Amino acid sequence: MLAQQGDVNGRLETAKVHVRLAELNVGYCSVHAPFKGLVTNLNISLGDYAHVGERVFALVDRRMWYVLGNFRETLLPAIEPGMEARVNLVGYPGRTFRGVVQGIAWSVLSPARQAEGILPKIDPTLNWARLAQRIPVRIIILDAPPPEAPFRMGMTAVATITGFPSDGKPLRVPGMPASSTE
Repeated sequence: MLAQQGDVNGRLETAKVHVRLAELNVGYCSVHAPFKGLVTNLNISLGDYAHVGERVFALVDRRMWYVLGNFRETLLPAIEPGMEARVNLVGYPGRTFRGVVQGIAWSVLSPARQAEGILPKIDPTLNWARLAQRIPVRIIILDAPPPEAPFRMGMTAVATITGFPSDGKPLRVPGMPASSTE
């Protein structure tokens, strides 16, 4: 018999190698997230091929929810990490969620410095009025989302920073060492 030498059948051994390779590739088809999350923007369906490096979905981290409040730069001296905040989501009127200031952004991109092509983009301004820049303040939501009001990334929020608790001690910011807010 051609492709057989002694007790070894070359075609059979090749087929076994192909089966092992297929099993290995099937093992690569599983996706394991490093955290509990929510799959969104799934751009693949049954029978489609996912190629190496191709993004086929996004994963929303649901371990910690936060809002970014854009506060006027003139208010920043009065805002500190560990301060209490109230968060209202426009999609859930009448509901208030507790929050804590995690931090304040160190920089923003100036609209006057943005470029389109090789020419700088200059936004229309009023020569006689200067508007205070808005700086993002990250507020961690302390309350778990209730089942009837799930949080969704990109929802419109209104954040109000109410200051330190009545005892004057900063709140512990989840995910940060206790000493960073004390």
